[in-house]
Amino acid sequence: MAGIIDVIAEKLNLRGKGGGGGDKSQLILAAGLVLVIIISVSVVFSNMGSKNQSSGVPQVMKMQDLETGEIFEIDPTKMGPDMMMMGGMPGERLPNPNTGKKSCVMMMKCPACNEYFVPAYAKSNNPEMMMNPGPLICEKCGQDINQWYRDHRKKRK
Repeated sequence: MAGIIDVIAEKLNLRGKGGGGGDKSQLILAAGLVLVIIISVSVVFSNMGSKNQSSGVPQVMKMQDLETGEIFEIDPTKMGPDMMMMGGMPGERLPNPNTGKKSCVMMMKCPACNEYFVPAYAKSNNPEMMMNPGPLICEKCGQDINQWYRDHRKKRK
């Protein structure tokens, strides 16, 4: 760290010839620059090792095979781009990891009861229902998902 300070002091000509100091504003600028570098490095290193899952990416995603009823857990970080694209389309069937047959749909997690369920529009083959799914109702507790988020959103200041 002392090497960085020496380089900055030399570049800014803070060490005057003959033992005199540099201009006071240059000293303040150099100290501020060193402080910014130290803070930046500490922020980078503190964030590298954190396991903070608040990035919005779920830790696990679930899908259900509509033919067999099997439920599969998927790590979203290991999903290929083709799987991510298909999972985002309403009613799009995903391949079963065991058979490869496209008979699976993504499940949603109810924020009220924390249970996973398959939305009604995902079970339907009706293209009109896929484009206008109506309310998302949890099959386990009957909660309207959209209404729950409206009621529990953070109030803006």
